[in-house]
Amino acid sequence: MKTFTNTTRKNIFVFIVGPLALIPAIVLGFLTYGAFSGLGLEMVGETIKFAIFVASVGLILFGYPLTLIIGIPSILILEYKNNLKLSYLLAIGLFSSVAISLIFYPNDKLFGSAWMFGYSGLSVSFGVWCANSWYKSKLIQINQSELGQ
Repeated sequence: MKTFTNTTRKNIFVFIVGPLALIPAIVLGFLTYGAFSGLGLEMVGETIKFAIFVASVGLILFGYPLTLIIGIPSILILEYKNNLKLSYLLAIGLFSSVAISLIFYPNDKLFGSAWMFGYSGLSVSFGVWCANSWYKSKLIQINQSELGQ
């Protein structure tokens, strides 16, 4: 007997795996910033360590809560409407994260926090979409193999 339905299992998988896309996105952002600011090769290791720390904190404070509050319900609604597309998830992730950054940092003159939150929202949205697509493809393969037996 199965305790959880396939939809619940998919949502748990998407919630756990999807926001992990924030880690390589933050590391890439830090390395890009370091390359343009003249960071030497001897500091790349330290930069990667610090970026992984920042990404881990970002996952706990930003990635997982927004995935639970905005990401999973968005996927469920878009799947219900048969309209789940990457562009819609990216737009939802971008607008929600920028709105949250503007709420928490309203006096940011250069909108640096909005850019960072927007970039993070896009990466988490992309990770959630990839995890959702991968799980659905594996579920289809499992169902086809059960029907073939």
